[in-house]
Amino acid sequence: MPCPRKWIIMMTCILLASLALSGCWERRELNELAFVMGMGIDKAGDQYKVSMQVVVPSEMTNQPGNYTMPITEYISTVESIYHSITTFTLRSPRLCYMGHIRILVIGEDVAREGITPILDVMKRSSGIRPDFYILVARDASAAEVLNVLTKQDKIPANKLFHSLDEASEKTGKTTKVTLDELIEALVSNGKDAVLTGVSLKGNAKTGGEKSNVQSVMPKTRLDLQDVAVFRKDQLAEWLDENETVGYSFIMNQIKRTTRSIRGTDGKRITVGPVFSNTERNVKIIHGVPHIFLHLKGTFNIQSSESDMDLGTDEAMRYVTRKTEEEVQALMQQTVDRMSEEQQLDIFGFGESIYKSSPSAWYQMIANYGHRYLVHVPVHYKVDILFNRIGTLDTPFYKEINRR
Repeated sequence: MPCPRKWIIMMTCILLASLALSGCWERRELNELAFVMGMGIDKAGDQYKVSMQVVVPSEMTNQPGNYTMPITEYISTVESIYHSITTFTLRSPRLCYMGHIRILVIGEDVAREGITPILDVMKRSSGIRPDFYILVARDASAAEVLNVLTKQDKIPANKLFHSLDEASEKTGKTTKVTLDELIEALVSNGKDAVLTGVSLKGNAKTGGEKSNVQSVMPKTRLDLQDVAVFRKDQLAEWLDENETVGYSFIMNQIKRTTRSIRGTDGKRITVGPVFSNTERNVKIIHGVPHIFLHLKGTFNIQSSESDMDLGTDEAMRYVTRKTEEEVQALMQQTVDRMSEEQQLDIFGFGESIYKSSPSAWYQMIANYGHRYLVHVPVHYKVDILFNRIGTLDTPFYKEINRR
């Protein structure tokens, strides 16, 4: 049996050590928090108009068919983004919690002025995780975008998050960018930032009403459309649909998409990749950096309106050649517009040159400044293999026409 004196000393040490433990001093109960799922930032004169989309927990468990408003929106006009959190606390019985934010929507007017102040607040805050996506509102305010209710998801911010996640991989017409990825692009040498745009179709006021999700065809909807290109931290230009697909091929961001080529009879054949990878190499030729892009892809034929017999080698050689030309044209169109018209390097060619030859990069910047891209020759090579043409060599409707 331990000595009583030793036992007393041991227990005293344990008690004293426990006093040094602070516990979870910053603990908050769930019923004390207001979960912000989406955030929108617009300009209001020389101030910011900040919209916060907050979940109403009690409305998320209602039975189907008894639709109630699952979210509420807090809007404040403030001098700085951080002040909106203080204003939120004055209006809400719960504390603002932004650890689960899914979408940040930036108004086009804010984007053209500069997004650095917004990113500084979002990155500096210890309670915000940087895995949310960022969008630019086009032809609508960020507040109007967040206000649109959708049938696919009770929380509009969740709908935008999942739509962007799928669209970027399945169509190649959008690009998903998180907070850390955006900041990395802004601070890197030889790469400019891009963000997907979101537009509002229909009446903005109707989009926030319950009737918008109670009709078969909603009167107001959101479309992910075009890609915003930044010069430093300011919106400079928009990529259209085809240019975005070309960008996605170069950046290896496409898993699925569809493109149309014309058969020998001028009729449409729809093709799409099941795999695509673009290798990038830099070669210094006579002191000049050259970019070499080599795309290797596996494609399928999705549909055909052409009378061509796709079961023949000759027909497939033709389809392969036309598809390679289409993909190369998309890539080249985007590079030419960005280099010749905008002098913007959204592809990170400058970054690749720097990693390959820092001396060549510094020499190029000394000679041309930010207009260097137009002086960098880009070479393209596209190799495509068709994996499947479907279960039909020729359209079955040819048999119908013979009757």
